[in-house]
Amino acid sequence: MNSIADARLDSKNAGEQAPMLRWELLLLLIILGIGLFLRWYSLDTRALHHDESLHVMYGIYYYDRPETGFYRYDPMLHGPLLYNLLPHFYALFGDDPFTGRILSAFLGSCLIFAPLLFRRYLTSTTLLLLTAVLSFSPMLVYWSRFLRHDGLVLFGMLAMAIGAFLARSDYKILLVSLGMLVQFVTKENAYVTTAILLGYLIFEAVFPRGREFADSHVASAFRYCKERRWQFVLACSIVALIYVYLFTGGFRFFGNMEGPWWERSFGAVLDGLYRKSIAYWASHHEMERIKGPFLFHFYMMSWYELPFVMVLFYYLFDFYRRASRRVKTLGFEFLLVLLILLVVDQAYPLKDTPIGTFLKAKDSKDFFGALLLLFHSVLITSMHLIRKERALAFFGYWFFAQFFTYCFLGEKVPWLSVYPFIAGCVYFALYFQRYPRLEHADSDGLSVLLRIVGGAATLLGVIFVLEGSGTIRLPLFLTALGIVLTLLSWVRPAVPKGYAVSPSMCLAIIALLFMLRTSILVNFTKEGSAEELISQVHTTQDFHSLVMRIRNEELGSFPGETRKIYGEKDSVWPLTSYLVGIKSYRYYAEEEELGDFDYLFVNGADRLPEEVAKEYHIERVELRGWWVPEYSMMGLRQFLGYAVHHKPWNKPGFSYVHFYRKKRSAAPLPETPEPETGSPAP
Repeated sequence: MNSIADARLDSKNAGEQAPMLRWELLLLLIILGIGLFLRWYSLDTRALHHDESLHVMYGIYYYDRPETGFYRYDPMLHGPLLYNLLPHFYALFGDDPFTGRILSAFLGSCLIFAPLLFRRYLTSTTLLLLTAVLSFSPMLVYWSRFLRHDGLVLFGMLAMAIGAFLARSDYKILLVSLGMLVQFVTKENAYVTTAILLGYLIFEAVFPRGREFADSHVASAFRYCKERRWQFVLACSIVALIYVYLFTGGFRFFGNMEGPWWERSFGAVLDGLYRKSIAYWASHHEMERIKGPFLFHFYMMSWYELPFVMVLFYYLFDFYRRASRRVKTLGFEFLLVLLILLVVDQAYPLKDTPIGTFLKAKDSKDFFGALLLLFHSVLITSMHLIRKERALAFFGYWFFAQFFTYCFLGEKVPWLSVYPFIAGCVYFALYFQRYPRLEHADSDGLSVLLRIVGGAATLLGVIFVLEGSGTIRLPLFLTALGIVLTLLSWVRPAVPKGYAVSPSMCLAIIALLFMLRTSILVNFTKEGSAEELISQVHTTQDFHSLVMRIRNEELGSFPGETRKIYGEKDSVWPLTSYLVGIKSYRYYAEEEELGDFDYLFVNGADRLPEEVAKEYHIERVELRGWWVPEYSMMGLRQFLGYAVHHKPWNKPGFSYVHFYRKKRSAAPLPETPEPETGSPAP
């Protein structure tokens, strides 16, 4: 089978590297150890997110009642694979509300070992850096500690890559098919992945230069399937059987039993294939259920993966620096068009044009960002194909196409940022392995490093001064520091003989330390904080502490006693997941029964009649918190301030629940401060 792997991933020395040195192996083990620690340490301390609580319970329904509680496909909750796997984890580790996160942590841990599988294509330096980025990434650590479907989707993509690049020819089709199957039975963005993949295959097949159609991946795939008919038929049969098994709850539910024969036989499968899945998410794209700017994922990666975005900007500079005169001219002409459009935008906002409306642009930055992504994705794919750099063509397209597509989709949610991020990591690793980097590993290396840092500081200081926001101290300090460092760079430093400074390696170490610091800040210091955009709408730690105290008391502190617990409306999720296994918990009751409960989580301080409420201590508790950025208030200073310190420039919002504790109950309330009023829920 003709594959991108045939190009040896475009590396000049791929497959011919010397074995890793002992210190490199030791460093690799340290990196992997840190990555595992970040994913597994205190896995149960963060509050259960609303989405996690739903995933937990649907897995427990299947675990408790496999014959009747099996999962029936609902596009809001995505595909059935997650809910079929969770019962096995509950059987092994108990039905604790946080057991489900073990699956996510396991899948996240597998991901950081992925570069080792592709060692033959990577130099030792590339292997170490790529492993470190995947290990320390704040976003990847966060979603490895969060029960969602995306870990399974990424695992499916990894299986496809193993099949394409590493498997023997006879097994390629099976592994690639199983990897795609995992995505289709997990989450509906498998359709997005398929569309992006087909887009590349079609583009490469019709591309006019550098390759004949007969040598394209489309033609190669047809030849492969023709030469290995039985493997192809076997793979299709296995995939179809597993798909039907999962969507029918283990052949227990095939569809509407009162409908026509095709509905009774194939209804559940048709719902998963297109009838519910595509229709549901197409409507969400149109309505923009969770709104955000087109460049939402650029902001997400900037605020949680700032070094990655800085590498992106350097890559753009390096790509056009190396480009031919024709490409540079084309890029200059495109920038000229953008400048003309920028002038037009001042009089007539382009976001209100049909194109802007189609892109769902919220401001001018969205409009111009979309055009840049479209232009560059087509250009780099074409350029790499012309140069016969097939791996770079594919992964460059894969990165920018996912970047544009997930920005285009109407629902802006933070977990989708991981897809372009991982694709970008692979592409940049291969690109900078293929082409020289900032290498001046000699006495001039320190000078180059000082110029880079000094120039960046000066530029930031000048921009902050022009913005005129806040105090003048920081802009002046940055400007002065940048000028001093730049001047020092022109003085040849006294470097000891035999000592070398590599600017790229120094910057890489700084970037990795910054990523590690951000990962600790986001996942431990401020885990589940309302100030974290990645949390979206997250259950508060105060609510978590309160309910966990009740759970622990009910399960162990008071043997022989039972305290009746009631939750309603907003508190039902995640309360139901927190109190799993506690039979005294209820989320429905008659009005006259409410006074019989020892604990109540209700909406409003006047939920009970006054004479009944006298028997209770009442406290208002923060239930969920969120931060929705005011993009109109965002300048570069606010933008970078959040990326570095994660301090929002506008206040987060909260929703509340009132907690009633019967006075005769022995369970004390945790002491929590009275929360401030926040903005309304998004």
